[in-house]
Amino acid sequence: MKLRNRPDRPDLLIFDDFLTKRDFRELKTYMEGSCIWGPRLDLSKEQEREHKFNYGFSTPILDHDYDDKWYDYDPEIDIIKKYTNRIVHQYNFTELFAVRMDMTTYRGDEQITLSPHVDRRGPHYTSILHMTTCDAPTIIYNEMSDGHDDYDIPPDEDLTIKKVIEAKENRLILFVGNYIHTGRCPTDVPIRTLINANYRYA
Repeated sequence: MKLRNRPDRPDLLIFDDFLTKRDFRELKTYMEGSCIWGPRLDLSKEQEREHKFNYGFSTPILDHDYDDKWYDYDPEIDIIKKYTNRIVHQYNFTELFAVRMDMTTYRGDEQITLSPHVDRRGPHYTSILHMTTCDAPTIIYNEMSDGHDDYDIPPDEDLTIKKVIEAKENRLILFVGNYIHTGRCPTDVPIRTLINANYRYA
């Protein structure tokens, strides 16, 4: 699906059928097959909370906080480069500064909500490309963090839900990254995978 030109940068956009069928199929096959995943105990970046359920698996692809290189593991990374750079140009972002693949897993029939968080410090946008259709949505809260003071996340009971977005294959969510957000672990499929990217703007 072609991105519309929205120079005002709305705070939340949802695009279904975002990648071409071929690109999506190749990327999904890669992520569920030959991609190498590493464990992360802090998938939600909330060290101060009880985080025994916050573990997951992740593969870094780009991180300007550490270096300026794309981690070109396999040719399929070109698909990610192509669509994230398209978002940069479409919305006049100044920089794509972080990209990673994330995975959470089935942990029983009681659905687990991961810790609310923001991905990065400072003003930014975030995109999430869902690679799995499942019962574990992305949740975006009304509350925002200014990106300082340990990400400035209030207690769970003080958060109110802005939007619950169903996890659907090839659905891209683009939103102001300072909105506190989270995801859930699936109960109807073995794994939930997505591609997370962060963009700076002027």
